[in-house]
Amino acid sequence: MGIRFLLIDGLNLIRRVWAAQPGEDGPERLQSAVTSSTQSLARALRECTPTHAVCVLDSGEKGWRHELFPDYKKGRDPMPEILRANIGLFEEAFGEIGVSMLTVPGY
Repeated sequence: MGIRFLLIDGLNLIRRVWAAQPGEDGPERLQSAVTSSTQSLARALRECTPTHAVCVLDSGEKGWRHELFPDYKKGRDPMPEILRANIGLFEEAFGEIGVSMLTVPGY
């Protein structure tokens, strides 16, 4: 068996799971999003059986996509502050199941 690489769009996963969580923005909703995101990622690992996996995140800076497409992310709601402030919780939980998170400035 050769190399099987699983590349996860981390913020997409986190924001979609966050949007599906009921309740007000707060610690309970945040913990539920961390748990559900980690479970979803674990399921992807079981189903895809990769030899390598990484979860990538936007750097938060404008990058090459903004240069090519000035309307990139136009109209997208900003990330809720509670998520922005707690990305480390997702990084820790993902790391516990063997998936590192990667952010590269400009990408």
